[in-house]
Amino acid sequence: MISRREAELLARRAVLRERIRQQRTMLADAAQPLARACGQVDQWRALAYGVIGAAHTLTSRHPWTVALVMGVMVALRPRRAWRLARRVFWAWRLIRRATGLWQRLTAGTPVTFVSPR
Repeated sequence: MISRREAELLARRAVLRERIRQQRTMLADAAQPLARACGQVDQWRALAYGVIGAAHTLTSRHPWTVALVMGVMVALRPRRAWRLARRVFWAWRLIRRATGLWQRLTAGTPVTFVSPR
């Protein structure tokens, strides 16, 4: 037989569980726009990683193509080539710093832009 105190606790527990269920439903409904936005971010991230991976593959298998393109750019438009070289160098430094910071924040978890073969 259940005492009166235990019955009150069971009733209170049932009320709290129902409230939790309602709050979870409300939270799931409120998170739907966020889930769609995160899905878009994931798609853009996958596209960016694909482009970076393709560029990495191209430059590692055919380094002469980069040299040829830069040579043509320097010959045709030297000022624009130097500006592009500065921007590429700046982006490279930014990526190096960001990956270093990420590794420190995630306790040494490696950052990979290209899937290992």
